Amino acid sequence: MYGAQAIGSSEKMIRRILKCHKRSANLKVAKYIIFKYVPADVGEKDFSKYGRKMFHKDSGNLVIKIVDSAHELAVERMGRYISAEVMRASNPIITIDSSESREIHDSESTSSTEISGRATPESSAPSDHDGSWPSVVLEVGVVKTVLKLKADVAWWLAQSKGQVNLVILIIINQFKPEITFETAVPDDEPQIRSTRSGRARYRPKTRQSIVVTRSQIDGTIKTTPNDAPLRVKFEEMFCHSPIALGGHDLEITIENLTALAKDVWAEQGFKFKCSD
Repeated sequence: MYGAQAIGSSEKMIRRILKCHKRSANLKVAKYIIFKYVPADVGEKDFSKYGRKMFHKDSGNLVIKIVDSAHELAVERMGRYISAEVMRASNPIITIDSSESREIHDSESTSSTEISGRATPESSAPSDHDGSWPSVVLEVGVVKTVLKLKADVAWWLAQSKGQVNLVILIIINQFKPEITFETAVPDDEPQIRSTRSGRARYRPKTRQSIVVTRSQIDGTIKTTPNDAPLRVKFEEMFCHSPIALGGHDLEITIENLTALAKDVWAEQGFKFKCSD
């Protein structure tokens, strides 16, 4: 981890410093930039293109974690889209919580984010979800670690015993501009005996798979399939009936997936003859 402090009261100066640090980011080091005495109106600005923001209004401290890898950028963008969909698909009684963990394997890494939706007040429709596990998990990794990602999916579903309803996977190809978005759910017939432990386990099943690619010859972007959004069912996120709470499914559009892919490819350093 690397940290730096700066005193910057203007938005222009903060962006200039962040741009400089982002350009020199080391992919193996997490970089935190701390700005002191930042006015509230400046601290509340959108600095998401540089990284993750934490702002303490009372002290005027602004902390930016530089997004220094394709993994973290993908997590940040997808988290933002999901949060926006929560606001659109639900109503004011719905909130969303998330926590992040990261596991490092040599020079490659996989990132996982736990996401849970909560319905208030407590007198809402009953749910079998006891809150000890997230309802939805986001897993991000590269093609080289795809077997590890698949194993992680199976682990979430098996260990939670059905508490984790859905796992979203983002698989980044480190050799060419290609990103795969998948959703995995427990199989309809989960009671399959493990030959080693003899215990029943939950088998993951891929429900959706969307591949976004871009030609390095003419810059053409292709999505397969070409129009279906990445869908998270309301009851999977919130563990309640959409009818009872007046909500509907969450949909991450092809446009959003393409925008995420473009940002990740830029972070990876891919060059295209025909740019946007």
